[in-house]
Amino acid sequence: MNALVLAIVLSQSAPPLIPADGPPASPGEFNAWQPKKDAPAPAPVPAPPVAPPPVPAPMPAPAPAISGSASSPTPAVTAEVGPKVERSTFDFGVGLRGFTRSFGTTDGSGAVPHWSGGSPGVAVSGAWFPGAFATKSLWGDLGLTVDGNFAIGLATQYGTQTYATSATLLRGAVALRVPSGRHQFLVGVGIESSQFSIAAQSTASQSRPSLPDVAWFGPRGSLGWAVALGETVSFTLKAGVMVVTSSGPLAATFPQLSAVGLDGSAGLSWTMLP
Repeated sequence: MNALVLAIVLSQSAPPLIPADGPPASPGEFNAWQPKKDAPAPAPVPAPPVAPPPVPAPMPAPAPAISGSASSPTPAVTAEVGPKVERSTFDFGVGLRGFTRSFGTTDGSGAVPHWSGGSPGVAVSGAWFPGAFATKSLWGDLGLTVDGNFAIGLATQYGTQTYATSATLLRGAVALRVPSGRHQFLVGVGIESSQFSIAAQSTASQSRPSLPDVAWFGPRGSLGWAVALGETVSFTLKAGVMVVTSSGPLAATFPQLSAVGLDGSAGLSWTMLP
């Protein structure tokens, strides 16, 4: 009786050898089975949405070009930093100069050597470039220049006597200036007139000596250079050569006279007005 009960319990506790929903997928394999034929296929899992690539922002349209340097947003870059010689339309200057003269001959003409002591003088100069206000081309730097020198208190020593003497110098030229940063060059072609004369004394005992006056006249070429040392100060060098075509009363004393004149000057100039 007891054995029979035990057999029933064992038969109830043993698992079925064949699953209820079908045979095994392959011999010897009891833990994996084919799905039922009437079971629906699992729904496909949708792929996660992919964010579209960012759209680049449109580039702003370039600003229209505006002619004229005054409206350009980019500041002009100069090749040289520092003061510059002004490129003006009109220049006028007044200054002081020194003057002296020595005269002598070696041809036996009988002219007595004499010497004019140092004397101050007034120098005036002017330049006009009419096209400078309208254009920066070559025509804007083409103009006219004038110069004048006038001696003050000049006297000539002749023997033991002293005689009042006058001396003047006048020049005019067509000039071309070439500005370059701190520097400015000036080339001129024109004429020159230079006069030197001894005045007669008021008494008979001191009548005018027999010294020929000088009156040079002729074409002249010149070259000048100026450099700005500061906002208002410039240093200048000038040189010129003159071919004498007329010597006035001096030609009567020296009939075979021919002359060429050379001149040079250096100085500082201050700009007083803007």
